[in-house]
Order: sequence, then structure tokens, then C-alpha cells
Amino acid sequence: MASAPWTRACEQCGHLSQSTLEEFAAGPGLVHRLNQQSPDSARTGHDVLAAALAGDSEALAVVRTAAEALGTTVALLINVLDPGAVIVGGGLGLAEGPYWEAFVDSTRHHVWSGVHRDIPIIRAGTGPDAGVIGAAVATWRKFGLESVMAPA
Repeated sequence: MASAPWTRACEQCGHLSQSTLEEFAAGPGLVHRLNQQSPDSARTGHDVLAAALAGDSEALAVVRTAAEALGTTVALLINVLDPGAVIVGGGLGLAEGPYWEAFVDSTRHHVWSGVHRDIPIIRAGTGPDAGVIGAAVATWRKFGLESVMAPA
């Protein structure tokens, strides 16, 4: 299933991009965006994060803008859904440094209600596999597999 486009305006010319948030803010998107500026400088999202931590200004700009975009989107979800906390998983969601800092700052900046601006934003205890584990548990529960798979 393809992701829905995420519309954003270019800061320089105002052109509306129809990319998905994942294309812009996930690991492969970071690699693609950095390699457009500095060909073959990164192979993984972690390469981009490492370059940003090492002081590469292009990598740092890619990392910050990606995290800010994600933070804006998460803030919108907070504004609409009113959760008690935000739990972040995935490889980049667990990263230390500028990605996490820009993500949390952007999220808090875009939450409309001052009451909700300090919502707990925490990393998933299950690490980068949080989404897969959650999907497995939901499937398990939906199909009643606990009675089939439970120890005797």
C-alpha cells in the first residue's frame, strides 16, 4: 500500500511537494536527500546521523528538517487525538542527538494547547521493532491465537 502524499511548500520558491512524510523524514529519505547534495556520501540513515553528529552542515540540515517535519506531523496528531503520551519507535526514533532534539522541539512547538505542550515523548522500550511487535500482538488478539498458542 502506497503512502499518502504529504504536501509541503519549498522554503525558497513556494513549490508544493507531493512527497510522503516517509520519503522526507525516514532513513532512506535522509540518505536520498543528502546524496542529492553530496553524491555517495551516505548509504544508511545512520550514516546521515553520524555525519550530522560529526559536524557536516549538509547532513545536519537534512536531519533537522526531517525531524522538524516529523515533529509537525506528530503535533498534529496530538492536537487531534489528545493522547496521554507519545511513544516513538523505529531506528531514527531511537537515535540520540540532533534528530531526536529537533523532533521533540518541533513537536512541542506545534502543539496548540499549552496544557498538552509538555506531553511525555518517550522512546519505545521494544526498540526499533516496536511497530512489528505491536502489529503481531494486534493480530494475535484479533484472531484469538492466545488460546491456540498458550502453553498447556
